Amino acid sequence: PTATKPSVPAQLRTKTADGPPAGAHIVPLRGHGIPTWPAREGPRKSRAPRLRPHASAAEALAENLAHCADDIAWNGACVLSGFDPESIHQLRVALRRLRATLSLYKKLLPRERRAGIIEAVRTLNGALGPARDNDVFAADVLAPVHMALPGDPDLATLAQAAVEQRAVLWGKARETIRSPAFGALIDSITALARDPGSRGAEADAKMA
Repeated sequence: PTATKPSVPAQLRTKTADGPPAGAHIVPLRGHGIPTWPAREGPRKSRAPRLRPHASAAEALAENLAHCADDIAWNGACVLSGFDPESIHQLRVALRRLRATLSLYKKLLPRERRAGIIEAVRTLNGALGPARDNDVFAADVLAPVHMALPGDPDLATLAQAAVEQRAVLWGKARETIRSPAFGALIDSITALARDPGSRGAEADAKMA
């Protein structure tokens, strides 16, 4: 590599290893509650809603679902706008929170709609998991070892392979987020928050 090219460990540690893609910050998912400019603030940690005192179980369910939909949309947009590993991590955290909410309040939810959302989450995680695993391996295993043994050519080759694999795995994750199913998932969660019993059938059908 030339003197100006980042070293392999630097590429593994940086949040924007290959820079944002062309057209970054322009999210082609308007109409599904996806924020347009999330990268200005970066990935967002999932947080619990503030419930009014003595809120009913139905109100708590609605607030939790709305927060989940917002966090999933926000961090999904961050995945599209750059290579910050935290964006995929926080998206997966939001999905876990969603599944926990669906489990906790399952008696209040129609079984079919709950099952449809869980299946959509499973599909999304299938694309996000490998990308996250590669990021963790590169940052927590390869980068420290490479710094301890900077002259090892085999480690350099392995690290470069991890950088190349990142592009492939992030590409698959982004493809899934850009798909209509991702927007339909957010629509379905939002509709379920508004009316757990009857609305959202059309949004759920789009995920099938």
